This record gives sequence, C-alpha cells and structure tokens, in this order.
Amino acid sequence: MNKFRILYNKLFQEAVWKIAYRINACHWPFEYSESFHTIPNTPKYWFADPLLIEYKGGLFVFCEAFNKKKNIGELAVMEYVGGNWTNPKVVISNKYHMSYPFVFNYEGIYYMIPESAENNSLELYICHKFPYVWEKKCNLLENTKLADPTVIVEGKQIYLYAYTEKKEEYIGYLYSVDPRQGLCSLLHTKQYLANEGRPAGPVIPISEYYIRSSQDSRVMYGQSIIWNKFRIVNEQIEETGIDVIINKKILIDQKTGVDRIHTFSYAGNMEFIDYCEFKFDLLKRLKILKRKWDVSKRK
Repeated sequence: MNKFRILYNKLFQEAVWKIAYRINACHWPFEYSESFHTIPNTPKYWFADPLLIEYKGGLFVFCEAFNKKKNIGELAVMEYVGGNWTNPKVVISNKYHMSYPFVFNYEGIYYMIPESAENNSLELYICHKFPYVWEKKCNLLENTKLADPTVIVEGKQIYLYAYTEKKEEYIGYLYSVDPRQGLCSLLHTKQYLANEGRPAGPVIPISEYYIRSSQDSRVMYGQSIIWNKFRIVNEQIEETGIDVIINKKILIDQKTGVDRIHTFSYAGNMEFIDYCEFKFDLLKRLKILKRKWDVSKRK
C-alpha cells in the first residue's frame, strides 16, 4: 500500500462495524461457502462484539451497541423469534464505555463480565430476569484495563482469560473466578511477541482441548481471526496457533470479502461474527477528535 493510500485511509476512511449470523454452519473448521446475514445498524447505534447464548431453548445475542451521538458503548441484547432477530434492547448503560458482554451460566445463575477498561475495572453483573434485568454485583478487579474478558467454565472451576496491549507489550492473563464471592485471582500470564492474543469470542471445546479465537492485529486492528489450540494445564496456558479466518474469503449477504473482523461466537446451530467496511467520511478526523474529547470528559 503506497503512502498516499495510507494517508487517504487515515484521513477519510471510516470503519463501520456490523454484526452478522448464519444457521447450520460447522463451528470448526470454519466454512467459507455459507453466507452470513447482516443485522442492520440503526440511526442511533452500530453493533459489534456479538456473544451468543442459549437459554431455555431460545437463542439470544448480547452485543456492544455503540451510541453514535454519545460516542460510548452500551450493552444490548436481541432474541431469535420466528426466524428473525428482535430489535436490540439496551440492558446496561453507564457513563463510561463498555463492550464485549460475556454472559455465562454458573450453578443456574447467569452472570456477565463485560469489558469496562475505560472505568479501570473488571466488573461482574448478575441477572435477575433473563435477559433484560442486570445488576452490578461488584468489581472483580480495580486499577486495571483488561480487554475482552472471556470465561471458560470447567465444572466447578471458572477461568477467565483477558488481554492488555500497551507500548508494544502484549500480555494475556489467566484468572480463577468465583462469581458467588466476587473473587478473581491471577494464575498465569502469557506474553506475546506481537499483537495477536486478544480474545475474539468464546472457546470451542474439541476433545481434550479448546479452539480459542484471537484477534490478529499485527498489521491493523481486526486484520483477521486466529484459531488457537488452547489448554489449561496445572493452571497455566498451553497455546498454539493452528489456522486463520481470512477476511477476504468470508461471505456476507452473498458478497465475498470484508475489511476487518474481530469476534466469532456460536451457540446451538448458529454462528455470529462482527465485521467492518470502510466508507468515505470527509469529517472523520473531526469525529475522532470529538470522541477523544468525550472520553476525556468522562474521566
């Protein structure tokens, strides 16, 4: 890519994120022949970080709903009813940006651990009436900026894997979590040589190990998704990259190729991804400055 093209993209190409789903696909290995179907953004929100969950025979997708006017991420949910997804409903909204609403079931109770790095915290929510009524239970950790916390439930044991990236230092963190007591204890860290370890959705159980999806952002944010063979042995991480989801081969609404992708999720017979396409925006740099101003005001 020449210098002029790089400058043009930086000044005028705005990334628009969307979420999309498909039915009856194979979660592993990834299939390129079956098309995803986009769930439209709204005038107020665009959507990303879809995390799919089954509940009493139904399918629900939790996601980031980015409020374009307020320049802040809120958390929303949709339900699959009669072959269609309901309109997104915001269920958690704070004065700081939130994303990646990871919902999990432990001993019959539903919890959520979203990304709340802008608030310098790792937060735990408990559900009182699924899927719409949530209450913050506690901060599991404070004075931390963890990205995309991903829960792995193994019987009575709950693990959480999250990520930090700062000044070209990329570290994955494995924690033990007790949601009943609101406890979170560090077990192990893994340092990456490049920006390729950030979680990209729930793990897929395969025999005696997991497939863990991670974001490949070595060249650009959302470049692709890496499939990793992942295990937790003696409370330590064993991980090897084994495959990649290639952006330019993905079918969306029967068209091949997207610009970026950074989340993959599945439940039952359905898969979700998020993706972005670039569009020309003459005011892009002004909008970026406004977002930074909005963030600074929230601090």
